[in-house]
Amino acid sequence: MRIGCSTYSFWHFRGPKRPLIHYMEEAWSLGFDGVEILQEHIETTDPKYLSSIKKTAFSLGLDIYALAIHNNFVLPKKEERDFEIVNVSKWLAVA
Repeated sequence: MRIGCSTYSFWHFRGPKRPLIHYMEEAWSLGFDGVEILQEHIETTDPKYLSSIKKTAFSLGLDIYALAIHNNFVLPKKEERDFEIVNVSKWLAVA
């Protein structure tokens, strides 16, 4: 069995906000096998940045289990729900 954690576990609990790579290194140092990445920790969707995240995970031997994104599909207004669908679609492409 492989054990992982969410980068959410490291968010704002100790000191200042840090880059995603720091949280991945912390997960590795604690012996986790993989991470779920919180959307809020992704600084940009630029392909070079995303590639650096993937390379970091590979070099640490960490699996990326999931990308946790925020959404709300039960908003009362159709326009708001449509925005949520577009947002989730964007993040699915990133994943």
